[in-house]
Amino acid sequence: MVKHNNLPFKVGQLAESKSFVTGFRGAWFRCKIKDIKPKGVHPVHALEYYDFPDEKIKWTRIYQKPPKRSDEMEKERELMVRPHYPRIYTENACPNLEMISEPIVITDRAWKVGDLVDWLSDGCFWSGKVFEIVDDDMVKVELPEPPIGEGSSYEVISKDLRPSLDWSPGLGWTVPTSLGHEEGRTCARLIKPVGQGSSTGPSSTSQHSKKEDLVKQSIIASGNEIQDSPGTNIDMDISYSDSVKVCCSGSVSSRYVGDSSAEAAGTASEEEQDCDIGSSKKIRLDESISLNSTSSDTIESYILDFEELVNKVKWTKRILEYGIPSQDSGQPTWKFLEHLAISTPK
Repeated sequence: MVKHNNLPFKVGQLAESKSFVTGFRGAWFRCKIKDIKPKGVHPVHALEYYDFPDEKIKWTRIYQKPPKRSDEMEKERELMVRPHYPRIYTENACPNLEMISEPIVITDRAWKVGDLVDWLSDGCFWSGKVFEIVDDDMVKVELPEPPIGEGSSYEVISKDLRPSLDWSPGLGWTVPTSLGHEEGRTCARLIKPVGQGSSTGPSSTSQHSKKEDLVKQSIIASGNEIQDSPGTNIDMDISYSDSVKVCCSGSVSSRYVGDSSAEAAGTASEEEQDCDIGSSKKIRLDESISLNSTSSDTIESYILDFEELVNKVKWTKRILEYGIPSQDSGQPTWKFLEHLAISTPK
């Protein structure tokens, strides 16, 4: 049992509360903590439901036993109060992640069958699952069957949904895995400030993760070809997180793309992520080198840079093995042109 001293709740804090009362099971209500009093091992909170101004302040035991069917074993007590839901941003409108002080949720709201969502209706958020996509604006949501929820299904507006999140005193906010056919899919990306635990990694994104996988495959291919090249001093440091490190030193070129620290669940390391590559990624490189990514801040431009690096290594490898061919050898001569630079006749 989690001790009351370990709970982060304070008087005046905004929060969300759930209930096991029939008719409201499976719903989260926004509230404000007006008072906290110890009552044995289970403290009680005075909650004000500000979406329902006519409701009186209600004292709620913070731990309660969930309802069960007659054929079920006794269940452990559940936490009935959690902090207020994090602010939601879209992929194209997320803030500077180095400046955030609270967890945020990033989602494109491209719901798929199996996604776990909260549906805003009647002043509260009903937790359920998407089981059918009607069109671009409508989906069908299925609520958990009693005694966990109220059951039944509803056709709802997509914009009235938010990603379902879990919260615990030990882990804080986490994104549950969707129940669809895509293994490991989640419908949102959770970003936490440094020092507040683990942010969700690439596996927790939907369309965003596909772009990251493309970058990783390019980096891995580049790393394999570079390590096979003689006469170069190469140090590959590949970090499989939302950003990627590639450090190269020696006679080829040196560049550093990305700045991140990844954390596995349950460890004390931290991770900073950004939804827009280049906005929070620090780039250190030789200013004399012209890069695609300096003029175009896209995934594809970074991939082109890696491919050009590989070509330069191949070129250097050929020179080291065979030397510079003379003009009388009959072999065609060539040189690497930076971004198809046009040469003008003298």
